Amino acid sequence: MANNNEYQIKIVREDGIEKMSGWMNSTEQVAEALAAVHWSQGKSYWLMVRDVPNCREKILEYPIMNIPSPRYSPHNSRYLRVVGLKNRYSV
Repeated sequence: MANNNEYQIKIVREDGIEKMSGWMNSTEQVAEALAAVHWSQGKSYWLMVRDVPNCREKILEYPIMNIPSPRYSPHNSRYLRVVGLKNRYSV
């Protein structure tokens, strides 16, 4: 079965501004794009993945580097208050 995913790289600066790559069709293209990224402190890097044949707008996000982020830390009580959850296991 062929890989039917599309990939996108998202870079988020400290001030919240996001820079997105175009959608890529293969992991080889992702590897080339990551090799061209100028990595720097104060930015978070994400890999976005969407399933093309299902035509769903469900896009999964994966952190590329181990950088603390409230979006990726559901066990942070401040994060839970912001999203309106009281139990960390309901995330």
